[in-house]
Formats: sequence, C-alpha cells, structure tokens
Amino acid sequence: MNTVIVTILMIIAAYLAGSISSAVLVCKIRGLPDPRTSGSGNPGATNVLRIGGVSSAGLVLFFDMLKGALPSYLGYKIGLDAASLGFIAVCACLGHIFPLFFGFKGGKGVATAFGAMATHWWRLSTVPYFNLGGVCVNHSLFLCCGNGCGNVGTFLYLVARR
Repeated sequence: MNTVIVTILMIIAAYLAGSISSAVLVCKIRGLPDPRTSGSGNPGATNVLRIGGVSSAGLVLFFDMLKGALPSYLGYKIGLDAASLGFIAVCACLGHIFPLFFGFKGGKGVATAFGAMATHWWRLSTVPYFNLGGVCVNHSLFLCCGNGCGNVGTFLYLVARR
C-alpha cells in the first residue's frame, strides 16, 4: 500500500481514537455523574478525580495516554516518517480536544499529548514533565501551571541538548 494512503488512514484512525472520551465512558461504566456536567465540566482525569476518586481518574489518565500512544506507536512500527508521526500525534490530540462522538467538546489533551510523545521520545517526555512540572503541581496545586512548566522544561531540555 502507498505510504501516503497509510498515513492518511492512520491520521483518520488517530482522530477517531482521540474522539473516544474515556472520562465520559469510565464515569458511565462506574455509575458516576457525567464529567461534562459535574465538577469543573471538563472531561478529563482531574475532574474525574474530583467526582469519582483516584481509581476512576487513574483509568481515565491511562486510557487518555493510550489513545495518544497507540496510533503513534503503530505508525512508528509500520515505518512512517517523522512528519507523518507528528501529524498522527497531533490528530490524536485534536480528536481528544474536539471529539467527533461527543459534540466536539472535549478535554485539554495533556495526557493524550504526553502519551503520543512518550512512545517515541520517552527521555524528552519524562525528564522535564516529571521533574519541573511535578514540582509546580505539588507546590502550587495548579495543574495548568504544572503543564506549562513541563512544556517550558521540554523546550529548555531540547535547547540544552543542542
């Protein structure tokens, strides 16, 4: 099969995988309120932690990371180039942020992006996010601050490695 066709099919599959809202499904299976109407209204792991506890949030986090990791890793295993892998990862995140199956209202895409990045660049994804981002989350209790610091840390790590 032609590489362009495979890439387009993988991009579509990544978007569709990203469109599956694990927060909504986990809450529905566990009999919890819909995360889009409870708590902060965001269908993500942090909101599920508020309304359903640690085990439900852990499942949401795992499945959100998996839907970013799986399409990226499959694209890597079938031999797609770096640009194609990047498009696949971005489309998985876009599917999470604008899910086709849930009215184009999704989460922020942090766990999905982390999962997509961790499959290929595990050093790049783990070192700055867990060190710099974790310190900000633990000391300030602002998840967005932790994510922003993780992104800055990733950029600084890349610059330092050059």
